[in-house]
Amino acid sequence: MMQRFSFMPPSAGASVRRGSQFASFDSESPPSSQLLHSRLLSSSNPDLLNPQSLHPVSAQSGQPGEDSVCDQVIKLYKSDQTHKFILVNSTYTARQLVDLGVAEFGLTEPESSFSLCEVNVDSLGVIKQRRLPDHLTDLAKRLPLSSRYYLKSNSLTETLVSDETAPELHKESNINLLQLKCHEVANQLTLRDLQLFRNIESSEFILDLFELNRGSTKNLKQFEEIVNLETFWVVTEICQETTLLKRVKLIKRFIKIARHSKDCRNYNAMFAILCGLGHSAVGRLKATWDRIPSKYLKVYQDLIGIMDPSRNMYKYRNLMSSEINQIPLLPFFPVVKKDLTFLHLGNKSFVDELVNFEKLRTIAKEIRGIIRLGSWTRTVISCVRATPDNPDTNIRRR
Repeated sequence: MMQRFSFMPPSAGASVRRGSQFASFDSESPPSSQLLHSRLLSSSNPDLLNPQSLHPVSAQSGQPGEDSVCDQVIKLYKSDQTHKFILVNSTYTARQLVDLGVAEFGLTEPESSFSLCEVNVDSLGVIKQRRLPDHLTDLAKRLPLSSRYYLKSNSLTETLVSDETAPELHKESNINLLQLKCHEVANQLTLRDLQLFRNIESSEFILDLFELNRGSTKNLKQFEEIVNLETFWVVTEICQETTLLKRVKLIKRFIKIARHSKDCRNYNAMFAILCGLGHSAVGRLKATWDRIPSKYLKVYQDLIGIMDPSRNMYKYRNLMSSEINQIPLLPFFPVVKKDLTFLHLGNKSFVDELVNFEKLRTIAKEIRGIIRLGSWTRTVISCVRATPDNPDTNIRRR
């Protein structure tokens, strides 16, 4: 949870609750927002006196009512194999999904007469069915590829998945990258990366930078590992494919995913994918690269140009500056750590035996800017939603 620290002590009669605004005051009428800001800000820090430097939204909840944002879709079935798509989020319970499903299917029976069941088909074709507890949450992440959610009537004993339907369900779990749409893969990468990025607390940057308590930086380390995971995901997908034609399709697919990631302003994933394509294990596949069409190679070279390390990655930084107000935006994390390390090691912590507060203010300002990149002022789905043909007019869908 992101905590808001008060540099100036509250008044004697004020009651402060951790992680929130002032809970109560002696005055009968609440103080104005200007007075609240004056209590929370430090007159010795010029960065904090600038309203534009404040985090625009809460780092815990993003903005008022964010918990109600539905950023997940669940495919809910009935026993007749008809289905509906239900918009939910991670806080929705199984009972809430049942209520939404009853309304979506237009059923006349009361919601209490239905329950949510998970049906799974294993590799041997064995069908397993279980009723889920009403209080269960995070339903989208709990569902394996070989499973479905069914709306089941409690008063009837019915077979949700027949022996004829079981092979179809098992087949749905056997998918590969070539079956997925590039813009959907980029969107899901962005949503996953953004959630991990938003979990990082500002204190974790301080603890990691000054090497204080590395055990308290698990969110930072988790996001830091994303670059390596996505890089070697690209290398693994390409190198484990033994068919030349499919390797060509995979490289073309990853170039398109990298381009879509750029359009989603997920530069961390874009750089990770490009690093994977530039890995020596992939680069040595001369016969494969020779079959890549020139229009894909041009897009690839344009993206590589953004990674140009000359002039302290001038092209990347210039691009970031032009989109700094279009949040959320996921920066290339190794560059973020490099900038913080330079601010720390390039400036003395003590000057004439006095604490160098200017260095600390500069670091704090940089960290606030980083945290701000993970906030949003509108639904995240609209930020990553892209029409299939819009992100790349030079590459047709195949």
